[in-house]
Amino acid sequence: MKKKIVVIGASNIDISGASFSKIVHKDSNIGRVKITNGGVGHNIAINLARLGNDVTFISSFGSDSFSKILIEEIKKEVDISQSLFSEGESGVYLYISDSNGDMYVAVNDMSINKKLTATFIEERREIIEAADILVLDANLEEDALKRAAELSNGIVIADAVSTLKVDRLISSFPYLDILKPNLLELSYLTKTDCKSKEDILNATRVLFDRGIKGVLVSMGERGSLLIYPEKHFFLSAMNSNVINATGAGDAFLAGFITALAMNKDPMTQLLYATSAATVTIESTETVSKEINIEKIESIIKERIDEKFS
Repeated sequence: MKKKIVVIGASNIDISGASFSKIVHKDSNIGRVKITNGGVGHNIAINLARLGNDVTFISSFGSDSFSKILIEEIKKEVDISQSLFSEGESGVYLYISDSNGDMYVAVNDMSINKKLTATFIEERREIIEAADILVLDANLEEDALKRAAELSNGIVIADAVSTLKVDRLISSFPYLDILKPNLLELSYLTKTDCKSKEDILNATRVLFDRGIKGVLVSMGERGSLLIYPEKHFFLSAMNSNVINATGAGDAFLAGFITALAMNKDPMTQLLYATSAATVTIESTETVSKEINIEKIESIIKERIDEKFS
């Protein structure tokens, strides 16, 4: 029987610009502009659904044309019946990528997520308590995040999102089974310069002392680490043709959660996570249409064959 996964987080419109050549400051750069659906919670939820999971997504939707586009797309893949629907504008994430596909700069307007209050979360108590896995993203306000984490009877996983938002998770640390930061977010949280593996392991001890049970660190080209107080697991990055790195971290977490829900061992969890990120990196889309469980397992098999050939 599939585990029930509830994701609570942001959904928004992504407006992306990708420069065809090196970005020139204070000038008009020739490139490509796209409008797609996004948001950390949205991306994780859709990736989870495409990987075959039973997903309920709780988010905040407005009433403008962008919101209507979001709602129509999302409801085809996940249950959004527990979300908040209100008057107002949807969230917007505007970002520019350089010629290598890496994010150069971004601006986000996520004020609509302030409507997901602790009171609203309390009203969704039944669905949260019934979830086997609860996934939170730090776009929500601190009191809402904490209330959701408190209500959970299952595994609680949180995405740090950014250095500007991760502080919202601090009061929820005692309830978190897994926190997923990147290196920048981990350095910010722990006031540690995470240059080496030893630095990273030392940094996570700070988080364990504050109540977190496990830390999943995405390190880009350096690979990934799944760290617990008494043990850790490392996986190097996979070779990939980077087209667009935006959304890779969300796919990474969705792959990890999928393996966790399937009761896979920790190294396999990292393999699923890294494979999901690889599919996304090699796509022009923030959430790849190519991602599915067969694709992930095919990539894993290829990697294992390469390792032992």
